[in-house]
Amino acid sequence: MKKQYILFDFDGVIVNTEPQNAHYLQKTLKSFGIYMNHEDLKGFIGVNSREKILHYLSRSKENVSWEMYQKRRKEMGNTYENDAICPMPGLQELFQWMKERNPGKELKEKILTSSMHEFLIHGVKLVRMDDIANSLGISKRTLYEIYSNKEELLLEGVRLKEEEYDRHMTAYSLDSSHTVIDIIIEFYKRQVGYLSSASPMFFTDLHKYAQVMAYLDRLHAVRRSYALDFFTRGVREGYFRADVDYNIMLRLGSAAMETVMKEQMYNEYDLKHIFHNVILLNIRGLCTTEGIKLLDHFLDHETLPQ
Repeated sequence: MKKQYILFDFDGVIVNTEPQNAHYLQKTLKSFGIYMNHEDLKGFIGVNSREKILHYLSRSKENVSWEMYQKRRKEMGNTYENDAICPMPGLQELFQWMKERNPGKELKEKILTSSMHEFLIHGVKLVRMDDIANSLGISKRTLYEIYSNKEELLLEGVRLKEEEYDRHMTAYSLDSSHTVIDIIIEFYKRQVGYLSSASPMFFTDLHKYAQVMAYLDRLHAVRRSYALDFFTRGVREGYFRADVDYNIMLRLGSAAMETVMKEQMYNEYDLKHIFHNVILLNIRGLCTTEGIKLLDHFLDHETLPQ
């Protein structure tokens, strides 16, 4: 992909260093007994004239050489190494606008959207990088400049999907109007929607990519730690039983899903059907009478997978 660059001048475009330059110039000359007023300093705006500075140095009672001036100037401080240097007004907003308008970013998003759609439908193995490039009307070279291989592309797609899921569930959970049963139901709906869009081959192929599986293992470990807090909240709200060891239940739940994936049960049973039996009905066994009442209301009105 052809790269595009924009070059900016620094002083007066990125930052305004004139006030600091004037400050250090005035401070340096003062150390030699030369005092400059505002009008004198204005004459140096945009100018770095050796002859002009030497003219002012000639007023000193000392015999000040150019080398002596440069040494003293360095001792006074660096114009670019202080907190007074700030971006020009509107510069940060301009850079943000340019970032959002970045055509490379837009192409990257198109590649991710298109490839993940194909991976979910056909599985990862059957979708070639050539197929992705052709579907987007770009060269294979352009594709490889953005993603060096299929695993890198898959990892990025999975990561973005999981991050979007976490953001949604976090926001949903923080809504004080939602009970833990509401959260379980929302979790169930999101997962069923995801499973409905995925081919069993997608999950089979995932296990062939070590970086992707390492990422998912780390993610699931983090989520299990949050799950304990979730069940504690459920007990406090009165929807989950207080006589259950939730550490054991979490380990059993993880083992059950690992068995599903290891034995590729999704080739024998519908994924939604597996998820319904492994997750939702097990959760029902953890509920108090009040929790069961709310969960059964959902189950009675939900079209369940066959």
